[in-house]
Amino acid sequence: MSMGYAAGYADVVSEKTVKKFCPNELKTFKASLKEAISPSVGVEPVFIEEFAKDAMYEAVEDLKEEYGVVVDAYKALCEAFEKETGLNLSIAFHDQASDGDTYDGVDGAFWCVDGVWKLTPEGERMGKLIQRKLYVTMA
Repeated sequence: MSMGYAAGYADVVSEKTVKKFCPNELKTFKASLKEAISPSVGVEPVFIEEFAKDAMYEAVEDLKEEYGVVVDAYKALCEAFEKETGLNLSIAFHDQASDGDTYDGVDGAFWCVDGVWKLTPEGERMGKLIQRKLYVTMA
């Protein structure tokens, strides 16, 4: 198996920002996490990091069997955030120690948004002729 670097980025918002726009939905989401029981962990509560990891790689609806009401609370939070801000909220996870580097801007679970950036009129005119390419460098 070959090893290599992969570029990634996220438009991150703090939990404080999420709470500012959706305090009740965030509270419900966090309470549902504390109440949920995961078969993979036995009787320990499911923490936000575990949900964030799973939500990154699977469709949220596919997590319903394992997480139950957590999925409903998460979806309600994301919908409320979009209604309040016009941005798509999601949760993500990055393990800086295992999968990243000391220069990474995120570590653990974090909230991110999509729909932040818009092309300039010139970018719109060029349309599909422009491709965003990602790369990493060693520092």
